[in-house]
Amino acid sequence: MKCYLVRDLLPNYIDGLTGEESGREIREHLESCEACRAAYEQMSAELPEEAAPEDNDIDFLGKLKKKFRRKYATLPLTACAALLCLLIGVMFFARRYHIPAPYDPACMTAEIYQAAPVVNQYGNVQWVDLDALDFEDVKAVVSGEKETIDLVRLIVSKNIRCDNIRSRGRTIRRGGETVRVVYYCYTRTLWNEWFQDDTGFFDRSTSTAAIYEGMDLYQADHRPQMREIYYLPLGNMEKLDALSDEAFDAQRKNATLVWKGVI
Repeated sequence: MKCYLVRDLLPNYIDGLTGEESGREIREHLESCEACRAAYEQMSAELPEEAAPEDNDIDFLGKLKKKFRRKYATLPLTACAALLCLLIGVMFFARRYHIPAPYDPACMTAEIYQAAPVVNQYGNVQWVDLDALDFEDVKAVVSGEKETIDLVRLIVSKNIRCDNIRSRGRTIRRGGETVRVVYYCYTRTLWNEWFQDDTGFFDRSTSTAAIYEGMDLYQADHRPQMREIYYLPLGNMEKLDALSDEAFDAQRKNATLVWKGVI
């Protein structure tokens, strides 16, 4: 028998109101559980004598009061445990729940930039912004040893109280043509909404963020295709993964087109 069941039945057990089988299980549990045994001894202890009753009604109320005091002797501890679990749950939810920032065309844009292939530390080819190349790679680009391609990235030009960028992309067939549809959204957690000031929301890594879905940033054979990039104010982008291609494409009616072109 579980501890919470034993403690709930202890008042009836002390008053001899439990059945034979239940009483036996409670006795066996008390022999092996120190915490429940301590609660049993606390409930069984004689309460301070109260004023002598003047009649049977007063005596009945005294017995009733004694029974309630036994039953709820451990209530404060249970309430504290429940409150602690509630607080932990609220903290977890606040850190996991993402609030989408509304689209602002004045500060949310996209731009084309040139990139060159660079072999990273893992031996993979990565397309890197020309401004981020080292001297040797720049020389290779200038001499024509390295090719360059155009890529697109997102720009946010002011503090929009966000701490993350979330996105989902999928290549679909529409009207007989292949299109890469990408949705993205800047978000902030509920925790930061509560406890950070305005300057604390902004993550510098989101100020110039590349769209990774389908951009082949880690492939040498980058292949241009028609791309449409939309801003979709949705904190939980993961829910888009379960949609069919048709339903995924239909999300455009709730989004704002930010960039479109072959790249």
